[in-house]
Amino acid sequence: MKRKNNKLISELPVLYEDDWIIAINKPAGMLSIRDGYKPDLPNVHSLLKLTEQKILVIHRLDKETSGVIIFAKTIDAHRKLNQQFEQRKVNKMYIAIAWGKFNESKMTINLPLTINGDRKHRTRVSKEYGKNAITHVRVIHQYQQLAYISVMPETGYTHQIRAHLSEIGHPILGDTLYENLLEFKNTDFNIRSIYAPRLFLHCQQLTFYHPIFGTEIQLYSSDPTEFDEALRQLT
Repeated sequence: MKRKNNKLISELPVLYEDDWIIAINKPAGMLSIRDGYKPDLPNVHSLLKLTEQKILVIHRLDKETSGVIIFAKTIDAHRKLNQQFEQRKVNKMYIAIAWGKFNESKMTINLPLTINGDRKHRTRVSKEYGKNAITHVRVIHQYQQLAYISVMPETGYTHQIRAHLSEIGHPILGDTLYENLLEFKNTDFNIRSIYAPRLFLHCQQLTFYHPIFGTEIQLYSSDPTEFDEALRQLT
């Protein structure tokens, strides 16, 4: 990738790149794509467009979420990767630190979701209006008040992981949008008792097929520094 003299561009770690795709380890706090209301905010897509003639959006991560994100460089690659996402051939694995004690080491959350389900534009569970949404959860390590978990969303709705975990009583550490839902105000843990400098949700692994060659590609991003520091404190 030809980099211009731009500090923000230099802070975008490239995980993989060829003539058809590029994968970035997106930092927490940066938008994936341009914000329609605040177009001047830094975002990965616009920064990459400064280095390449064509950068096409395939998927996105929440601003607060870090981790693996891929973009296409050609129309053909864009079309074929979009098909893989639509056909659920892309496997996504996230890590998170969530509140509470999980009763099971493995579980599947199968609750229908509706986007913009309330005045705060949150994704909410709705049996009447929601669409089928499935999230698989595995507990890596259970601490006293928090759990270090891996999460694999089978579907890909906006805020799916955050909404599903909060709905079952395990909001993600640092999730100021979802941890304040009414049903969590009378819990047996204090969501303000631990300092959270960010949303503790990270897309650690993305597995898909190369849009041109058909070979399987597995991209991996190690735990962010904030995760390591938080887990050390919990230990």
